[in-house]
Amino acid sequence: MIHSIRRTSVVSSVSAALALSGMVAFAGPVHADCTEGLTLAGPSLVLVGEQVSYSATLCQSGVAQDVTAETVFASSRPSDRVSGSRLSFEVRGLRIVTGTRGGAASAPLRVIAVLDAPQFVTQPALSTYSPKVGAPLSVTPGQWEPGGSRSLVAYRWLADGAPIPGATAATFTPSPAQLGKRLAVTVTVSHPETFSPGALTTGLSDGVGPGDGPTFGVEVVGTGQVDTAWQAVAAIPEGWGSPTYQWRRHGVDIPGAVSAGYTATAADVGAPITVRVSAARAAYVEAIGVSGEVTAIVGAASVQPVAISGTPAVGQTLTATGAPAAPWTVSYQWLRAGKPIAGATGAAYKLAVADAGQTVSVEARVGAEGHETATWSPEVKVAKVASTVTVKPSAKRVSANAKVRLTITVKAKGVSKPAGKIRVKIDKKTKTYTLKAAKKGKLTVTLPAQKRGAHTIRVAFLGSSQVAKKPARAFKLTVS
Repeated sequence: MIHSIRRTSVVSSVSAALALSGMVAFAGPVHADCTEGLTLAGPSLVLVGEQVSYSATLCQSGVAQDVTAETVFASSRPSDRVSGSRLSFEVRGLRIVTGTRGGAASAPLRVIAVLDAPQFVTQPALSTYSPKVGAPLSVTPGQWEPGGSRSLVAYRWLADGAPIPGATAATFTPSPAQLGKRLAVTVTVSHPETFSPGALTTGLSDGVGPGDGPTFGVEVVGTGQVDTAWQAVAAIPEGWGSPTYQWRRHGVDIPGAVSAGYTATAADVGAPITVRVSAARAAYVEAIGVSGEVTAIVGAASVQPVAISGTPAVGQTLTATGAPAAPWTVSYQWLRAGKPIAGATGAAYKLAVADAGQTVSVEARVGAEGHETATWSPEVKVAKVASTVTVKPSAKRVSANAKVRLTITVKAKGVSKPAGKIRVKIDKKTKTYTLKAAKKGKLTVTLPAQKRGAHTIRVAFLGSSQVAKKPARAFKLTVS
């Protein structure tokens, strides 16, 4: 917007001329004791562009006569326009006004033409017309005539047309008090060659917008192991409010993850995790900091051991105990002598005959999503199946040189064909026999002939990998 400049009235007094130019003004009213000849009268200090009138007086023999209408006026500046006794001064500075009448010339009249106020030839402008709180603004003052180093420039910043207290420099930084208001600057120029200062105001800016929020650094501290916490450490600038947090996975907000701390989950393993931190301040866009990416790693395995409870005997049930609760899950595999037992994949296992005398273990694999798996392998030694041994001699009293047959029966619950070594001891002499599975637990042996007398017969089953050893009741053999 271009503002017009008010012109002041012409100051025609000699004192004003002296004050502005330091030069003596001539001319004045003609009196009866006039100076002989043609004399001009009129203002000696005029504004450029103004039209002023001059008069001419002819003095003869002390008598003054107004001869303005009969006088031809002229200026020493060809650019000045002369129409009768009216002159228009287009160029500032000193000129000589003269008049002629009938061949008589007047004494020269010294006239100074000055500007009313500096004239702007380019309008002042703001450095931006989209101001923000906290962002410095400046004004380009424009150009004016007369210019030069003698000009004195003053500034007045306005908000919605009202002066802003203390804002009188070429630069200004909007504060929250100016939020939403439109700014402008009035530039006032004073110059020693003008009557009064000239002023022009810039165009209005848009309403002052919120200031830009700064960015700041955010660091994520922590191992990132599942079920352990990360901590966001933000360097929030001074003057900003309490921070808010939002953790993100793959750039998407994690629901509920709005604290400085965040506990890594299984879903975070291998995924890029960031945290966005923001802080508010009145009249400013929020300040924001975003961390670099971190990635979670699998959590530690369970340290709670799994054990076996129960009696390790055929027909009894063994149970794997001590497994942790959810979210941990456990899988089981029972083994006999280190080899998996088909179908034995529960927490409990009933010992079978095949387990007698064997080492039975359970492989318990304890895991949870996002965690390492712990494997526990407790084991027990299963007792052998108890056996019974009976001996039926063909006779307990025989004559000399007679032979006795022993029918030996070995039984073990659940074992239909016990096998193993059988030891027969006659007094101090021992002989070992083999009971094969095909015999189904029965073995017949013939004792060698014994000398006369009483002999103690002791039979014992020496056991097998599944069946425990067992002696039979001793008996006496009498040879007569």
